[in-house]
Amino acid sequence: MEERKKDEGKKYKHLSMLLLLLLIICLCVGGWLFYNSWLDDQNKLARERDAQEGYLPGMTEEEIQKMLDDKVAEGSVQINMNSKLVFKDGKAKGYVRIVNSPNNHYKLVVEMIRKDTSETIYQTGAMDPGNYLEQDRLDVDLPKGDYPVSIHFRNYDRKSEQFVGEAVTENVVHILN
Repeated sequence: MEERKKDEGKKYKHLSMLLLLLLIICLCVGGWLFYNSWLDDQNKLARERDAQEGYLPGMTEEEIQKMLDDKVAEGSVQINMNSKLVFKDGKAKGYVRIVNSPNNHYKLVVEMIRKDTSETIYQTGAMDPGNYLEQDRLDVDLPKGDYPVSIHFRNYDRKSEQFVGEAVTENVVHILN
């Protein structure tokens, strides 16, 4: 009889340990699910409560589309530059043919940076829309060779002259002699 009580005591002890372990696992899983749903709520976009469906009162769909198209055009930039940058020697002028298109809305500064040394070898001054630069000299006298460069087209607001953004392209500067 006493042995039976001991066996039942061990059985209840094992059962209670198993139930406690199961409870801990359930609490962990529940906590993890709650935490993840809280993170998802933090990462979601907040909805505008006062927004209404449809178009702005007093504006047609065409007027709204034109307004959006104008905004896109304002932010667009046309980049024009000679793709073959060849100089007779390190001091000679070459045909850079940089154009700040009249369609652009920003002042333009062009900078060439050597890829192997990160040295700036050429930089224009600010060019207004509608201006171009046919020929120019490099700012550095380079010996004969081919120089891979990154060309940065930096845009600045016309009035405030604050930096707006840039486009970067790659090319090779060729020095013949």
